[in-house]
Amino acid sequence: MPEGPTEERARTRRYERAFVLRVWREEDGTAGTAFRGSIVEFDTGQRLCFSSLRDLHDFLSLRLS
Repeated sequence: MPEGPTEERARTRRYERAFVLRVWREEDGTAGTAFRGSIVEFDTGQRLCFSSLRDLHDFLSLRLS
């Protein structure tokens, strides 16, 4: 007999975190554009301001490990 969604969910461990992500573009006056952002973990208030996707990735990896 196939398993239903309830049995499948019972076997799967779900780990959730909520974040608020803001991303914007800044012009530096020399025709250059940079993307910036900030992310805040909803439950803890931990915040990171970043200017590279690597920094965002590292923050998320740390918070979700």
